[in-house]
Amino acid sequence: AGRGAGECYVTYYLGSSAASNTTVSLPAGDYESKWYNPSTGVYSNQTTFSHGGGNKVIAYPAFSEDIVHVVTNTL
Repeated sequence: AGRGAGECYVTYYLGSSAASNTTVSLPAGDYESKWYNPSTGVYSNQTTFSHGGGNKVIAYPAFSEDIVHVVTNTL
């Protein structure tokens, strides 16, 4: 994985789930995290964070259909 601005890490979750947490492994950097609902075309739960590298725990919203998690390196 690269370490440049604009680098995206995408995870597609199938089905439905109650709100919980997911863990992603990321290099050090500044990031934007958001959740995309492919059924509605709407992003939600957008946050930004700085990360020192390694595993990062991110909360995800409850969803009733598929959802996509997008983490983008902003630095």
